[in-house]
Order: sequence, then C-alpha cells, then structure tokens
Amino acid sequence: MIIFEKDNQIFCIFDNPKCGSSSIARSIYPQIKKKYKVIYHGNGGVKDTGYDNIGYNHCNLKAAVNYLDNNKLMNKYSKKIVFITSVREPVKRVISSYYYELQLKKLKKWKYDDVNKDIEEFLSWDHLQQFYPDKYRFYNNHTMTDLIRVEYLQEDFKKVNNKYQLGLDLSKLDKKTNVNQTNPINNSKKTTLNLPESLINKIKEKYKLDYDEVYS
Repeated sequence: MIIFEKDNQIFCIFDNPKCGSSSIARSIYPQIKKKYKVIYHGNGGVKDTGYDNIGYNHCNLKAAVNYLDNNKLMNKYSKKIVFITSVREPVKRVISSYYYELQLKKLKKWKYDDVNKDIEEFLSWDHLQQFYPDKYRFYNNHTMTDLIRVEYLQEDFKKVNNKYQLGLDLSKLDKKTNVNQTNPINNSKKTTLNLPESLINKIKEKYKLDYDEVYS
C-alpha cells in the first residue's frame, strides 16, 4: 500500500495479489518519494496485521478507508481521494494464485492428477476469498476509483498517469517480470490448463464484478 499527497489530493495505490501490483509498486515508489509527500508505505505480512489492517501489504479498501478516517484525512480531503489498483483476467489469476500458493506450501495437498478438483476447492479457501472484488475493492459507499488491467499495463497506467498528471514512469519496469505468466510448481515444465466450462463459470461467478466492470 502506498498513500501519498499531490496538489491537495490523496492517492492510494493498492497491492492486489497476482495482478502485477507488486512490480508496479517497486517501479513507481522511488519516483513517488522524490516527487510527493508520502503519507504511508507498508509492506507487512497478514499474520502480523490482518486483511483489514493498513500494515498488510495486500490490504483491502476497508483498511485504507479506516486508516484515512482514523488519521482525520477522510473529512479533510472529502472527495479528493483516489483509490487505484490493478486487476487481472480472473481465470488466469486463479490458476496463477493456485500454483503460487502451492510453491509457498500454504496449500497442504497437490493432487495434480485431479487439478480441476483442487482448483474448485481452492475457490473456497478463506485466504483467496479475501481478494474477491466484492471484499477487496468495495467498502460501504467507497470503491476503487481507477483499475489498471495488467494485460494492458502500459496503456492503462498511462491513462491514469495522464488523468491525474502524476508524472510517473513505468517504462523501466523489469522486462524479465512477466505478470501474465502462469507457472506450475515444477518449473522445468510449463503447463497450460484447459479448465472445464463448469469450473470457468464458477470462477466467473466469484469474480463477477471484475467481468462486469472490466472484462465483459
């Protein structure tokens, strides 16, 4: 989470997991420090903070709103608060998240011969559900102001950059970082999953807001 002030306006940049947000933050934060007043920059783990705490690096909109409110910034800046995050096509995102959690060994099993069943169960995992759009991007009457599609990263970032005249540059984003890559746990083999339509529909149901707003 990066919160900074520019021309009497507050900008909150969220680190939405498996959407390229961490790469974006690493690229623009040094620029933000030089150009603007940084109000908050956090990178803590969820075990130490919780999903709704500003200290968690993947914290949600609720965490940001509460932080701004507790620091008397919500009333001060009123409608001059911008919430920005990146998003990713949900099916690819779920597959990427699944393999990532397996690599971290947060998931206790790996039934590769029945990967579709694994991913179906994965959709009900509490940690994953915390980042469904209804929980992550919405809180009371607040919502994310601008969404950057990772598939069109440079194009969408440029629009946001120009919209608010931020003067930030993403062109030096590490060329080796492929935010669209989906890696299986065995890095020696790259697996393309052909999920059944029934499972794809379940994913689309969970991420309905993303499809309605961005990927329709």
